[in-house]
Amino acid sequence: MNQKPVAILKALGTYRKDRHAQRLENKLDMLSPDTLIEIPDILTDTQVREQYKELAEQLKHWNILAMMDLIELEQAFSLLQEIKRIQAILKDTPVVSPDYNKLATLKNNALKVFNTLMKNYGVSPKARMRLVLDTVEAKKNTTILDKIKEKAQ
Repeated sequence: MNQKPVAILKALGTYRKDRHAQRLENKLDMLSPDTLIEIPDILTDTQVREQYKELAEQLKHWNILAMMDLIELEQAFSLLQEIKRIQAILKDTPVVSPDYNKLATLKNNALKVFNTLMKNYGVSPKARMRLVLDTVEAKKNTTILDKIKEKAQ
């Protein structure tokens, strides 16, 4: 079951200390918006480096990126880089070659792991839509709460 991030729960006003206080994300310090995210040196492919930076910056903007997440993101994007390398080799390998099946299997297994890791960070249409909807809902509720507070003053 997917859980809403604590930041979203707090914005929605549905955060309950008795239910949500023990979550690991409460014990992690999220990266502040002014934190500079460095691209790991292991990522050498220009496109992969750009994608890593773009995702990390978006997650930081949503306030759901902790320092320890960067380790998993680095591993995921290292996998993506290897998938691209294997794909390039497959292009030049005859389909009837015994190496082709080995490489294709390796690529498909790496792709499955990459996709599993990326779902944790909203990189699938379903996960992304959920994050977007949660963020929009949180903003609406925050706006409503602000209006109520203004009227009360």
